[in-house]
Amino acid sequence: MQIDMPFKPEPDGPTPDSGESTPAPAADVEPPAAPAPCPDDGPLGVLTGRPWQARPQVAPEIIDVMRRELPLDFSVSDRLLTILAIRGLTDGRALDGFFYPTVEQIPDPFLLKEMDTATERTFTAVRAGETVAVHGDFDVDGITGCAVLTELLRALRLDENQVRLLPAFIPERAADGYGIAGRMIDQWARAGVTLLVTVD
Repeated sequence: MQIDMPFKPEPDGPTPDSGESTPAPAADVEPPAAPAPCPDDGPLGVLTGRPWQARPQVAPEIIDVMRRELPLDFSVSDRLLTILAIRGLTDGRALDGFFYPTVEQIPDPFLLKEMDTATERTFTAVRAGETVAVHGDFDVDGITGCAVLTELLRALRLDENQVRLLPAFIPERAADGYGIAGRMIDQWARAGVTLLVTVD
């Protein structure tokens, strides 16, 4: 996700002369009732209210064949092989592709909506030497993606130009919650950031 800046820094909370008032708390609203389960359904999920689905069964013979086909020098558990079998990865070629993926297996990133627009906006920032910030996330893919994109932007040069890249930002879950950290928007605006890239 890309956000063009600058944004005007806003003061924290309402100002004394703003005339703003604290909104009234929302009235209690009863959540919709979960659909009644069918007599043959299993136990219901606590959060979804939907019945659990039984795990597909995998024949022991399939697990034995998979173990012989494994392209590994070490043993793995039957549980892992069962999960792979449920996903349809049972023959040697499929298992090899799972344990040793190649670049050719990566889907075309331009199948994502507006990837061409995001790419061109990034190239424009590089050519103009814009100030860029990268906002990651505190989970595994958010941290990894933030690191990869930061390294890319640091190395990317077009027409001998490159962006002015600020230090990557990983939010603190307890302090920043979920989504974009509002405190950083103001800070980046003051630092002259004109392109914000979020990663997760």
